[in-house]
Amino acid sequence: MMMEVDPMTETYPLTGKNAIVTGAGNGIGKALALGLASAGVRVILIDLDSDAAGRVAEEINLSCGGK
Repeated sequence: MMMEVDPMTETYPLTGKNAIVTGAGNGIGKALALGLASAGVRVILIDLDSDAAGRVAEEINLSCGGK
């Protein structure tokens, strides 16, 4: 059985890096924040809707074990 390799993380290791994501409360920003977090990036969330950003932060903490 072949494992699927993500070409982005294979080419550019992201573990331990930091990223600031604006508009992180929903849409593309949320998707980007979740994807980066799952790749081991420490994500700083910014959004005009702080409640939405907080929900995304909770989702990241739950899915990534609060790392």
